[in-house]
Amino acid sequence: TYLGREVSSSVNNKFAAGKKTGSPSPSDFKSYEDLKIYTISQILDIGLCSSLKNEYPEKFIYFRDLFQRHPDATRKKVDKIIDIIFKLFPKVSRHKRNLKVGDYQIHIRTSDGDEDSISWVKSMRREDYSVEKKLTSAMRHSIESQVRSFRSSQIGTPCIECGTKTNLSVDHINHFEGLTYFFLELHPHHPVEFSEDPITKQDCFREEDAKYMKLWQDYHQKEANLQIMCLKCNQGRPDWECPVVRKEKRWKPKEGTWR
Repeated sequence: TYLGREVSSSVNNKFAAGKKTGSPSPSDFKSYEDLKIYTISQILDIGLCSSLKNEYPEKFIYFRDLFQRHPDATRKKVDKIIDIIFKLFPKVSRHKRNLKVGDYQIHIRTSDGDEDSISWVKSMRREDYSVEKKLTSAMRHSIESQVRSFRSSQIGTPCIECGTKTNLSVDHINHFEGLTYFFLELHPHHPVEFSEDPITKQDCFREEDAKYMKLWQDYHQKEANLQIMCLKCNQGRPDWECPVVRKEKRWKPKEGTWR
């Protein structure tokens, strides 16, 4: 962690020269590179941490503010963050020496009791919330009732992989990214404008696109085999790869798994 403190100090010196006081916030950085250097230094300084709010209150404020910039902030519920946890990726050995910034996985805990991983890299880039991302968000929103119904029918069911009964969630066996890819192959003329859920603020289909939404819901109901899986086992699944490499530039899911 010495390197992290050294880099952090060099960046903080810029703020001292500019008469900045206290810990910097993400919005204080004028360049992406400075923001990246400082964020990496903070991650290396923190290391493994079960409660950033309790152990590093000032750093908690910094990362909470950073995650407000995430391109999928609404679905991630960053406005409800109550704590932040630094873990190792499931594939990284706890006995590994000289941990790198890429070995850490950051999770946010929200006021509604949920916990989810979040990308600090995407939060720094502050990517535009494109039509494709809004479409994905609307597709998730439209199948929430199916997911809730399955969860209610599986009360008491442990993780299918390890048997634990903690940190459980509903997981797609045929993963969501794969389902959306093949659905869009069948129905490529999708909506490009969306409404907003008045409660969750999540993107959702408009009333005039109800027919397209129903097509997707029926497809999901038929093709999505669901299961109960804990967060750790879910994160350990292999990456999903697009089955066809296209020469033309066309949107397709970039992350996820399929098996």
